[in-house]
Amino acid sequence: MAKYIIGYYDDSETSGGTTRYLLSLLRGLNREEFQPVFFAPVRRAWHEDVRALGAEIVTLSDSKPQRVTPGSTTVKYRRRVAMPSALAWAVGLGREVATLRRLFIQRRLDLPHSNNAGAEPAPIAARLANVPRVIAIWHVDSTYDLLTRRSGWKYRLLEMTSMRALHHSISVSEATARDWIHRADFADGPVSVSR
Repeated sequence: MAKYIIGYYDDSETSGGTTRYLLSLLRGLNREEFQPVFFAPVRRAWHEDVRALGAEIVTLSDSKPQRVTPGSTTVKYRRRVAMPSALAWAVGLGREVATLRRLFIQRRLDLPHSNNAGAEPAPIAARLANVPRVIAIWHVDSTYDLLTRRSGWKYRLLEMTSMRALHHSISVSEATARDWIHRADFADGPVSVSR
C-alpha cells in the first residue's frame, strides 16, 4: 500500500511552541500510512529533532543550483545587482515560491501542512504545484509580530495570497480562529480548532 506523503513547512529560526507542536504531530503520525517530509528555507539546529523522528528534511538552500567550473572544485556565484528593496523582495519571494513548487512536485506531496500560517510562501507554492489539499495552522493571533516583519503592504499582500491558497486551517484556540477569520476574510473557508 502506497503511503500518503505529508509535507510539513516551518520557517522558525529557533525551537519554541510552534516547533514543539510540529514535533508532537510527527511523533503521533502513523508511519504505516503516512510519510513525513519536512521543508524549511535553511537548516536550523532544531531540525535535528525532526530528523530524529524519521522525517526527511529538505531545505531550499540545499536545492539551489551552483555553477562549477570544469576541472575545478571552486563554486562560482553570480554577482549581485543592486535593486530597489520592493523589487528585491518580490524577486526573492518569487524564487522561494518557484523552488518550493518544484520540490513539492518532485516529492509528489499529497498534503502540504504549513506550520505557521500567515504570510508564508508554502501554501502558494502548493497550489501552483496542483497539490489537492493545502492546510495550515494558526498558532498566534494576526497582530503577533515577534520579529517586527509583519507590517506594510508587501506583508499584507503575501498574507492575503497565502490565506487564499488554503483549503483548510487549524487554529489553536477559538479566539485565534476568530481573529484570523476576520483579518483574512476567511469566513467561507473551513476552520478547525485543535483541542
